[in-house]
Amino acid sequence: MQFEEAFNEALLSEGGPEEAARLLWESARSKEPWAIQELTRRFAPQTQSLHLIHEVDNDKFDYSRFTDDQLRQLDAILGQAGTEPLLPEGGNGSPKPA
Repeated sequence: MQFEEAFNEALLSEGGPEEAARLLWESARSKEPWAIQELTRRFAPQTQSLHLIHEVDNDKFDYSRFTDDQLRQLDAILGQAGTEPLLPEGGNGSPKPA
């Protein structure tokens, strides 16, 4: 951990964002694969998606139909109701404390 902290401090004190961007572009123009990949990652980030389906007594809830705001509201409502997530049959673990 000390190395990481010292390394990050050196990065911050030795140069600025403009210099880092210039070095990245120079490396990409020199056809360095890592630099091209980093530029691509920054300009065209990979989208991630998650499809959740909650099944209870053969009823299905497709959470992907909710907006992020609606999911936060649902989480708050269920939290106030003291609802715990159900464990799958034969599942291990214990519900989180209230």
